[in-house]
Amino acid sequence: MSKISDPFKAARHTERSINQILVEWINRIVEELNLPLGKAKQEMILADQKQPDILIFDTSNKKVIALIELKVPSWDIYDTGLVNETYRKSNRVNAQYFATWNINKLVFFSVKKYEEVKDENKSISEAIIQNYVFNNIKTLEQIEEPEHKANLHENIRKFLKDLVQIAIQKKAFPKIAIDEFFKLRLKATVDSLEASFKSLVINKCKKDTKFLKEVKKWFIEQAWSFSGAEEDYEKLTRQAAYLLVNKLVFYGALQEKLGLDPLEIPQSLTSGERLQKILKAYFDDILKIDYETIFTTDFIDEIAFPQDKNAIDSVKDVVTEINRHKLSSLGYDVLGDIFQKLIPIEERHLLGQYFTNSEIVDFILKFCLKDEKDLVLDPGCGAGTFLVRAYQHKKLINPRLDHNDILPTLWGIDISKFASHLSTINLAVNDLGSTDNYPRVIHKDFFEVNPIGIGFNKPAKVKGLSNIEKKFEHPKTFDAVVGNPPYTRQEEIEDLSEEGYKAGLIKKALHETGASISKRAGIHAYFFVHGTKFLRDGGIFGFIVSNSWLDVDYGKGLQEFFLKNYKIIAIIESKVERWFEDADINTCIVILEKCSDKKEREENYVRFVQLKKKMRYFIPMAESMWEKEIKRLEEIEKLRKLILGHKEYYENEELKIYPVKQIDLWNEGFNTREGYVGAKWGKYIRAPQIFFKIIEKGKDLFVPLKEVAEVRRGFTTGANEFFYLTEEDIKKWAIEKEFWMHKEGGKLVPNYVIKSPRECKGIIVKPEDLKFRVLMIHKSRKELKGTNVLKYIEWGEEQGFDKRPTCASRERWWDLGEARTSKIAWVKSVNVVHITHYSEVPALIDQRLYEIIAKNDKIENVIKILLNDWTVFIFKELEGRVNLGEGALDTAVYEIPKYPIINPYKLSKPQIQKLEHTFNKLCQREISSVFEEIGASSPEEVSLDKVKPDRRELDKIIMGEILGLSEKEQLEVYKAVIDLVKSRIEKAKSLNNKNKIKKGIDVNKSVEIMLNSIGKDTFINFYKENILTQKVDNLTIPRFKGPIKILRTLHGYHITDKKESRITDKKEGFNCKTYEQAKYIALLATMGMEKIAIPKNEDYMKQILPKLQKTTDIIKEELETYSSSIIDKKLQIEIKQKVMNAIVNGIR
Repeated sequence: MSKISDPFKAARHTERSINQILVEWINRIVEELNLPLGKAKQEMILADQKQPDILIFDTSNKKVIALIELKVPSWDIYDTGLVNETYRKSNRVNAQYFATWNINKLVFFSVKKYEEVKDENKSISEAIIQNYVFNNIKTLEQIEEPEHKANLHENIRKFLKDLVQIAIQKKAFPKIAIDEFFKLRLKATVDSLEASFKSLVINKCKKDTKFLKEVKKWFIEQAWSFSGAEEDYEKLTRQAAYLLVNKLVFYGALQEKLGLDPLEIPQSLTSGERLQKILKAYFDDILKIDYETIFTTDFIDEIAFPQDKNAIDSVKDVVTEINRHKLSSLGYDVLGDIFQKLIPIEERHLLGQYFTNSEIVDFILKFCLKDEKDLVLDPGCGAGTFLVRAYQHKKLINPRLDHNDILPTLWGIDISKFASHLSTINLAVNDLGSTDNYPRVIHKDFFEVNPIGIGFNKPAKVKGLSNIEKKFEHPKTFDAVVGNPPYTRQEEIEDLSEEGYKAGLIKKALHETGASISKRAGIHAYFFVHGTKFLRDGGIFGFIVSNSWLDVDYGKGLQEFFLKNYKIIAIIESKVERWFEDADINTCIVILEKCSDKKEREENYVRFVQLKKKMRYFIPMAESMWEKEIKRLEEIEKLRKLILGHKEYYENEELKIYPVKQIDLWNEGFNTREGYVGAKWGKYIRAPQIFFKIIEKGKDLFVPLKEVAEVRRGFTTGANEFFYLTEEDIKKWAIEKEFWMHKEGGKLVPNYVIKSPRECKGIIVKPEDLKFRVLMIHKSRKELKGTNVLKYIEWGEEQGFDKRPTCASRERWWDLGEARTSKIAWVKSVNVVHITHYSEVPALIDQRLYEIIAKNDKIENVIKILLNDWTVFIFKELEGRVNLGEGALDTAVYEIPKYPIINPYKLSKPQIQKLEHTFNKLCQREISSVFEEIGASSPEEVSLDKVKPDRRELDKIIMGEILGLSEKEQLEVYKAVIDLVKSRIEKAKSLNNKNKIKKGIDVNKSVEIMLNSIGKDTFINFYKENILTQKVDNLTIPRFKGPIKILRTLHGYHITDKKESRITDKKEGFNCKTYEQAKYIALLATMGMEKIAIPKNEDYMKQILPKLQKTTDIIKEELETYSSSIIDKKLQIEIKQKVMNAIVNGIR
């Protein structure tokens, strides 16, 4: 049996070295737990053996209790040959027990029971005592990683404890259930196949460019990027493995029902190609009977079977087990369970399938599904969770419903082939005995499915096991549209490789709807609009989507669309949990009822709901027992009725309901001049009651901040380590004053910069707090000749700062342009400290803060005070977005001008004087977290006497004297602040944010793979050998941003990236005397070089020009080939730039 090598890593460990490590661990654990076992040792049992086995002795260290055969992760530990050989060895040493172990999994056998299995030709499951799942490592090196090491130690402990109970204490273990064994057996085959497929695919991609293009095309069809990383190959080969195993099991399940021949594979067979042909012949038999459900045909089905004995034997063993157990006799419910649990939830993410938890699904369906005959559509069905649960709901409504009655009422569409495959399986397994088992799952882009009038333009095509398609008439309309559409933002849609996809999607979705959706909206907005065409009047829409549309500017189109077409039944959020742990967004559930009656829509009450408990608190866990499923739906119905039963504000410890008449929502977002402009709906869900009291009491005092101040984004340098200098750095480089100082009131003052809120110790920022100065260089290279700052710029170019995207986008990369100073700095992203800073000296503001500039200098002092008030911080909590880090709150520069602030002009002079006097006291210290400032860690702990005295004194003036809030109401303000901040932080903790890979791509690994393919030193070697060995002139050429052109001029040739009509003078590019010289320079410029060497001998330069052209063409062609399958265009450009930088950096 052959092992699969890992093509990505050089092996440091071998089976023998890992064997020794594990023996040491076993002995250490035996000693640590004081187990009645002797030493574990490595020994050779058979004469022809290449690797030692692990023997575990009794306390005398003479008698062997168990023998363990250790293999690498790619081995199938249930393989008959492997198990037989291990059994034979255990007999040789008189061991009572043996185990096969591939690091990830261990199977523990009884020798005595295995003898019976062999003699009576039974399944090996009869001899298994226990199965252990340790890890999911791919290479032996991973064994030393802390997480894997900990898992191994934990499971070795379990195994050794079980061994003691079985061998010493003679405890009987329950027999392994056949369905549990099948899941483990099939999973082992998938693992083995994946390892074999991966090795085959990687090698074929390296040798066959046509095949590589097919692989890339397949990835793009799945809406995935392909960078050539190991994880990419895993995605493809894992799917190939699952598809094959699915086919084998379904063939076995259908064999008796359809009168098919049993699967038979000669035990002597060793050819992968022959195995593939035999299996295809069996699958073709199903096609002759016209049974095409379950499988879609895909490019990965056609991948040649690997010539690997381990994988071939694994498939043969699975076929043997399928035949031995006669799968149909297991019961279709058992088979269904096997399929639904075959792919673990955590692995579905690798395969691109994201799981919507069943509580959310059932909750949405309870709103949407009214009758057993209701037609349901999920337009982005994924693995089919909504459709499968809708199936169960219908069964619970009417247990007499037949499988063939339910399937025609459930329709799914998905752009992903594998998702469609899983949906089909998950629906079909509800009754594999059905003779018309065709789930209505369509593999297509939802926006390509277009109804005409009230019907569809053509029948739906449902693919089965082959390319044969069965056609079904679509329902004219649906009673419910449900699902969890993609969360892709519009800017990400724009980055899809297929040109024009964005424009086409918008056009198809908005066609004949009257909707006006911003191009910045997420793709889920278009699912709502396009989905409306499929819904009957009175039908219910139920989606779980990003909640951003509630408050952002580009959400107003969706709000207007809902108000004009639907009764908005409920919008529901959780205060305490993220419903999708792996998605870095917050979500809400949206329930809509399509309604063409305007008056009925306007009179409807929209229930804005915030759940204060986790969904599991309201909804019991899904179980297979009928009575418990009924109970579960009854509990969901109670929650639904509670939500819909209130037309006035309602709150208890479980949830909060804020009903708002739909006409009021329309009026709030409508003005006569512009029409519907949108409103902040999120406040009705998240805002505490005191928020609305503040708005009411301050209605004559509040004005939008933009009326009294201007808000500007802080500037972005693109290379802080270049532009931000300490005074020590300035002295070191002897940089001239004009570049780090400016005139303020007739005096030269440093270019102070507030780089980060961390520099600011309190509200007041003093000059000594500011460590850095900003370089402001507004001169050309020619004008800087002879200055020290030019030397500094040249040093910066040697470091590559000029090639960073922000810097490279400037005409002169070192020129930040004109920047204004300000004194008030609004912190863009906050965690638990709410503060607005004020600088004693005018300072430049970094992008991490926003500049607040009073429109009148006389009110600047008042504005800085009011922006440190709790009411402003409540607005900030409600208006900001929690999509950063561990619950950090981000505020958008275009939103802040709308924030309400007390109008400084409405304050009396005594009030202002009192404010300034009190505020000055607060400025004498550092500002702590809101919990320390208020003196409480939860709303229940809040009391007025715990608030810090200087803070409380200021609050009394603003909240009490100016806004007129009672002490009880002020107490509610403090409670609200604590509650909002605490909820934000705790909710963020539920996010599983382990993946730091950028948009599904490991950038550094992608760069490394491309460099290895291109040959990192190819260009450097050419340049050094063919150019730097000659006498050369050193030139500095401009940085070209666009496609480079060579133009003929009166005096020679001109290199430029501008359109000919836009060239105003010679400074726009680079002038050359000859075409060859221009061609030479242009080729080096396309490689991203600015400092180049050009041979003085022109004949020699002409001689090497074709070689230079060929070298650069090969590099650019390879780079384009490898980067073309990265869907995100911005990421593609970033990776290409990093590769180019790495290629030419060796020359510097």
